[in-house]
Amino acid sequence: MLVQSKCKSESFLEKNRRFLYSDIYFLIIIFIGALGFILKQERLTITIFMLMLAHNLIITKDMLPNFLLLLFTGMVPLARYNEGGYFYPLKYVAGVIIIAFIIHLIIYPPKYKGGKFLVSTILVAVAVTFGGLFSPSYMKNFKMPAIYYVFTLGLGMVGIYMLFESYIEHDNDKIIEYFAKMMTALGIMGIIMVITNYAEYHDLIETNFGVFVNRFQFGNNLSNNLLLAMPFTFYLSIKSKTPIIYFIIGCCQYLAIVFSLSRGGMISATIMIPIIIGATFYYNKKNRKGYSAAMVIIAIAVTLTVYFTVRNLGIKMVGLLQISSDEARVNLYKLAWQNFLEYPVFGTGLGYKYPAYYFPKDWCIYWYHSTLFQILGSLGILGIFCYSYQYFVRLKTVFSSKNAFNIFVLLSFVGFEGYSLVNVGNFAPLPYVVIVIVMFIILDRSNQMNSRLLTANCSK
Repeated sequence: MLVQSKCKSESFLEKNRRFLYSDIYFLIIIFIGALGFILKQERLTITIFMLMLAHNLIITKDMLPNFLLLLFTGMVPLARYNEGGYFYPLKYVAGVIIIAFIIHLIIYPPKYKGGKFLVSTILVAVAVTFGGLFSPSYMKNFKMPAIYYVFTLGLGMVGIYMLFESYIEHDNDKIIEYFAKMMTALGIMGIIMVITNYAEYHDLIETNFGVFVNRFQFGNNLSNNLLLAMPFTFYLSIKSKTPIIYFIIGCCQYLAIVFSLSRGGMISATIMIPIIIGATFYYNKKNRKGYSAAMVIIAIAVTLTVYFTVRNLGIKMVGLLQISSDEARVNLYKLAWQNFLEYPVFGTGLGYKYPAYYFPKDWCIYWYHSTLFQILGSLGILGIFCYSYQYFVRLKTVFSSKNAFNIFVLLSFVGFEGYSLVNVGNFAPLPYVVIVIVMFIILDRSNQMNSRLLTANCSK
């Protein structure tokens, strides 16, 4: 009886685990996230996601299904910018997650054996922790909100890296497709968010375009997510049994970035999309005609929709792309360079603030809105060395194997980094830095499997 009961229990857990890897699971997550955003019930949606996460922590060792929930938890409330009080009641759900995580560690003890990116992650943690040393603002690193960023971008990321390195499976070729679908789901959520905003506020395009643009204040964060996600949707278009569907979804993600009215996102995506489509054509020659037809149909549909609904939108969007030599970002870059010249070794630290150009909201630091200038101004030469080493290790990993997945990871990484030259990407720990960490763990797993497969073929 005990043996029979045990078998039934294992069968139940296995069914649950298979469900977490099914397309239905992705569709349910997208549906819940979209409904929560459309109905403005973000708090309830996040509560549901957190309870699902607690459930997953107990029934499976693998962290990827939980990572999907974390991504959507960060995506759903983007329109609630600077509404911290709205999410205050969620502190009670956090206790459930902590308990479930402790149970997870007991049931599935971590077996960390070291990883390719540990040293580079530690070096970045050193740079972030000691950034601003010997400058007057160094002690501000240990006051809120700076201490949150110093910890999460530093020692916190070391812990997160070790956690995912321990709990993302080896020798499982399904995780490559799973990660790509996870990023595609994130992209679909972004498309829905943009369509929802246009449906709700389209009247403002003609009557008060400035207010309409403000309704898309989350466009920068949305663009960062979609620039990371978009290449993986096109990757699925060369690997799945429904290539045209994924190709259309990928094109719609590009359009979502453009119509999110994020200037940096629009420029970065427009630079990346022909390269991504070119790679898609290269790796899937037999579907080129289908891809071309899809692009023509999408272009006609978008043109007609804009023409018959908001005819002047294109002209107004072009106006958003104008750059002034005296705008805030330019002044922030000049300030970062001045701080680097004054404190070249350690910079001024993440706790530094200056009463001009940028006025951080609650729980934000004084971002220079550029990876390059943030490293220069905040972390100095120490930051340059540590981040350069991290870039070296990551790019070396990308080019260590020649296959389609590596190329699309590179396109995702380049799109993200390109946009981060004019935004906060690499200094926003959740979700962007964590996404990149997990992406490269998956890439390393892919390289390991390809290496073993190549070795096995050569030995025959």
